Amino acid sequence: MGGGMIRVPGVLPYFLDILVLVSILKPFFHFYFFGFMPGHDGNLQPARKGTLLLNNAVAFTCAALQGCSKVSNSFEVLIAGRVVAGICCGLNSAVAPLYLAKIAPISLRGFCGTCSQLSITFGVLIWGILGMKLVLGTETLWPILDASPTIPAIYSLVTLTFCPESPKYLLVNKRDDDAAEAALIWLRKTSDVSEEMEAMKKER
Repeated sequence: MGGGMIRVPGVLPYFLDILVLVSILKPFFHFYFFGFMPGHDGNLQPARKGTLLLNNAVAFTCAALQGCSKVSNSFEVLIAGRVVAGICCGLNSAVAPLYLAKIAPISLRGFCGTCSQLSITFGVLIWGILGMKLVLGTETLWPILDASPTIPAIYSLVTLTFCPESPKYLLVNKRDDDAAEAALIWLRKTSDVSEEMEAMKKER
């Protein structure tokens, strides 16, 4: 094989079949096992901002494995990167809509949930375009494409750090009225949040 190719054994199709199966099941697995965490009353409550921030570490690991697969000349590293990518995507696709739904105004919650799924579809489209031979889908440039999850991970890490936790989580789970009100004021850009606070308190 050429120097730019990864050694591919005859059993690779079986690994690919396993990867397809993992890709199908990963969103359900991560939604039920990683998308929730125990609340103050022992019930399972959705993990939000903290989970999304920690998931950036998973994205960096995925990018490192996939980006280094060509240098290591090992298909196992590439498969490991794909599996880690599945974990990252499963967590984001499960937790991000929950976080958006909890911080959005009631009138926009459905819209935000739809936008989350639309963004995923748009990302797949962009990935497909970048993977064309005219862009990054070449023998020399594909490791750059596989390492590209670093870009959204950095953006998420920088921006999400300054965003508050969802007000409802702070009020219902943490029982911190002041923090919930401060988060609402930050999100709504107005100090008149008494009506929304009362609505959330009724759910506590």
